Amino acid sequence: MGFWQVILYLRELINEGHKWQWQNVVGTASENSFKLSLFQVIGGILAAWFVYKNPTGVSDTAIDFLLSSMSIITGFFFAVILLSYDQFSKLKIPERGADDDTKIKILKSINFLKKYNALSCYAILLALTVIFMLIGTLLFGQKVNISASSFPVAKSLADINWFATISFYSLLLWRFSMIYFLLDFFIITVYAICSLFQFLNLQMLERQQPYTVLSTHVTTEYQEYKHKYGAVGVVLVIIIGALSLLFVASLI
Repeated sequence: MGFWQVILYLRELINEGHKWQWQNVVGTASENSFKLSLFQVIGGILAAWFVYKNPTGVSDTAIDFLLSSMSIITGFFFAVILLSYDQFSKLKIPERGADDDTKIKILKSINFLKKYNALSCYAILLALTVIFMLIGTLLFGQKVNISASSFPVAKSLADINWFATISFYSLLLWRFSMIYFLLDFFIITVYAICSLFQFLNLQMLERQQPYTVLSTHVTTEYQEYKHKYGAVGVVLVIIIGALSLLFVASLI
């Protein structure tokens, strides 16, 4: 594992992650000159507002919660990436003489999987970055107050404490980047899940049943339960539910 090899792979991953945030599944969208989406701009504003309103940084409880939740979501992404590759290997490339609808469907499926793979890997990279920054905050800069009272403004150039000034702006940038990457991670996660839903929905729509089912022939879960366990089973469920409500009310 060489240094420049890691840099090259990271660069390619970041490029693909940014590309599939604006590219459509047919591959015909042109890149905007402004790289951020509206949600990411809002995330930047919220990150700046958080840093301004919380001069002492993130609390221990919040850091523990974020570390646990992001680790779980990252594990989920790893599992679904393997699933998406399995789905990709099962796709059959249409022959040259296939009709245009078939070619477009396969192209959409391939690009959906490419998009999900790129966005998922990019989200994992963001999660690992945020986890590293959270651990750094927990170890070094958690209780540092960056309010004006802790870092007074110098009245002249001679009064400037350069070490304190550099530390102040470094910590400010660190906290802003950490919160922004955290919000961007959740934005990319939601977008990746929506992309996965679109792909699965596309696959399901291709396999519609050739018949319809009359609603009069479908039994509800209540009817099925009553048929299996009778009226006694229904009354028993009602009694258990009432007892549970009484127990919860007694605790309040």
